[in-house]
Amino acid sequence: MKDEMRTLELHVLIQELQFLLGAKVEKVFHPEPLKIILHLHVPNLGKQFLHITLPSLLYLSSEKGETPEVPSGFCVFLRKKLINARLQDLVQKDSERIVEMIFSTKDALFHLFLEFFGKGNLVLCDEQQKILSLIQPQSLSDRVLRGGIPYEHPSRSVNVFDLSLEQLQSLSFEENISKTLAINLGMGRMYAEELCVRAKIDVKATQFTQTQWKSLHLTILSFLKEKTKGYLIKEGEKIIDIVPYLLHCYAKNTQEEYTTFHEALNIVFSQTLQLQQHQKKQNIQNKKLSKVMVIIDAQTKQIEKMEEQRRHAQRAGELLYEHYQEVSSLLHQMKALHKTHSWDEIKKMLQHHSLFKDINETTGEITIEIPD
Repeated sequence: MKDEMRTLELHVLIQELQFLLGAKVEKVFHPEPLKIILHLHVPNLGKQFLHITLPSLLYLSSEKGETPEVPSGFCVFLRKKLINARLQDLVQKDSERIVEMIFSTKDALFHLFLEFFGKGNLVLCDEQQKILSLIQPQSLSDRVLRGGIPYEHPSRSVNVFDLSLEQLQSLSFEENISKTLAINLGMGRMYAEELCVRAKIDVKATQFTQTQWKSLHLTILSFLKEKTKGYLIKEGEKIIDIVPYLLHCYAKNTQEEYTTFHEALNIVFSQTLQLQQHQKKQNIQNKKLSKVMVIIDAQTKQIEKMEEQRRHAQRAGELLYEHYQEVSSLLHQMKALHKTHSWDEIKKMLQHHSLFKDINETTGEITIEIPD
């Protein structure tokens, strides 16, 4: 399953999601420590849920998924600031894996920054981009993220979406060309190798002619202008990736095509949410059924015990009826003896009687034993 949002993919997704502009925030949910869901009312579309899972995923779905009944403190703060706000702008910051969402209310303007790199973060700022609150404070080597200070995002010296030939040639060279593109243009290994293959350049190459540099530059520009769709990449029945381009590295895999990248993401993760909801309901039903089965088992054992007691009592009654004369005779004999003898004496006198077993001298209860 897809577990990261690459720079080029984020660029495509943000372009596709421009129809969200003007959407109103209806509610905010915080179902997991690093997941926020924005419930949006989108013009001409209605209810939609923007799922932000840090640091790996961003997708729009008609499914909300499971959310806690009691919101976190951070969620309450986001609700206070953003509910009824409208989405005014949605952009990617240059070629960084950072999305900026600008929300406006009658009285204020808010910047919501989504960081899809490192540990990820979600930062709410005021109109001057001073941090109001964030999902997790961070102290990094090059910047600090905490409330009350200006928000500063990392920025590359080169923007892959506005790349000149001179800038490409002047990149700080890493071990080889694919690693250089992956690191210094921020596009990641998979897309760096794809561009090398398309430009007919060895991914491990370390030296280039001017012609090769021009070819690579034109390939990058052409790739960024390419019409994108959504492709589900499979190994057997397992989905291993979702991408907006046809890539050489997945040429041998089964691919399902969708009109847009965000539609492919929606299809997969909405199904996942539905499955999770179904499993949760099934687990609840199983727990209820388990409790019922425990009750039924206990009741069954109680019924069996009562049935055994009933059979025992019935047999005792039958035996008493069958030996009625002997029992009656014994009782009359004991009654007569008790007029002139003690219980201890009576015990000794009846110790060889076939039915007599014992007598409680305190209560006068007689125990007899009738052979079955």
